[in-house]
Amino acid sequence: MFGGENTIGTILLTACGVVAAILIWQILTGNRLTWHGPGWLPPVIGIVSLAALIWAWFNAPRRL
Repeated sequence: MFGGENTIGTILLTACGVVAAILIWQILTGNRLTWHGPGWLPPVIGIVSLAALIWAWFNAPRRL
């Protein structure tokens, strides 16, 4: 399961688990997390993610 071919899946599964744990913690405690970092960072992350998605879409192997 943790071979080299499943690295991206393992990373995404871990990220989903972390986000789920944070959301469950927020629900159970009633606390709310807020962003106190630089305002330019979320748009930059969004643009980089979108560019990576487009790049991966056009560079994926063609399968029928």
